[in-house]
Amino acid sequence: MAIPNQHVYLIQEREFVRTGEPIYRLGGTVRIEQKYREFPTDSKIITILRVNDCVRAEKYLLTRFKERFVKRTDFGNKYFEGDEDQMTDEIRNVKDQGY
Repeated sequence: MAIPNQHVYLIQEREFVRTGEPIYRLGGTVRIEQKYREFPTDSKIITILRVNDCVRAEKYLLTRFKERFVKRTDFGNKYFEGDEDQMTDEIRNVKDQGY
């Protein structure tokens, strides 16, 4: 049985909003409201997309992001530097992959 309300998201944390650095965190969750509250105040939500399987969708997106953007392991395993619009397009395209 599928879990309802699964999402993938892209967020720019407060630190990077303030410095203007194009560094974003990619993630997946079944509790999007709770997840957002875990990020620092003044973080910026770039996009949220409802998916059928957030684990598989996130795994697929992590692979795509590693191919297209600079992985910033100095901040964590799911942080990437790159163009916000291109990252958003990748997330929107995850639906075409059946996730």
